[in-house]
Amino acid sequence: MTAQIVLGNGVFFLGAVILVLLGLIRTKKNILIAQILQEVFMGVGMLILGGIAGFIVDTISIFRNLVCIRWNYTLKWKLIFIGAQVGLYAAFGTEGLYGWLPVVAMCLFAWYLDTENVILLKVLIAVMQLMWLVYDISIVNYVGMVVDVVSAVTNVVGIFLVRKKVKS
Repeated sequence: MTAQIVLGNGVFFLGAVILVLLGLIRTKKNILIAQILQEVFMGVGMLILGGIAGFIVDTISIFRNLVCIRWNYTLKWKLIFIGAQVGLYAAFGTEGLYGWLPVVAMCLFAWYLDTENVILLKVLIAVMQLMWLVYDISIVNYVGMVVDVVSAVTNVVGIFLVRKKVKS
């Protein structure tokens, strides 16, 4: 394993630790702030691994969270963030079709972020994580692969838990 792969996965791991700790944070504002730090580590980790698309998406996510902290997340902001992700990857992306996977995933997330439908959001996140898994395999992001699988599985379990609660 090369030093670049070890370093990239190590930096990404710091973001994964923050991702896990997000479950302990109680307010939306503090969650968004912690996610910014998470996205910094994950984005830099992906950049070290050659993941331009992941870096672009994480950078846009940082700005999205800043907007969500300061203003209402409106249709205008959704379109701005979706356009920025697509435009920046089209201009600077180097991973070909694999690179479009996180871009499409995060465009879907940006579009549905404000939904009240928990099951829809969990299905979307599970599908997105599978898209990220293929991408992480392509850039040799071992930590990202584990995070993707665990996230997809926990969201599928969450769907069943929400459906079970609704039925009872």
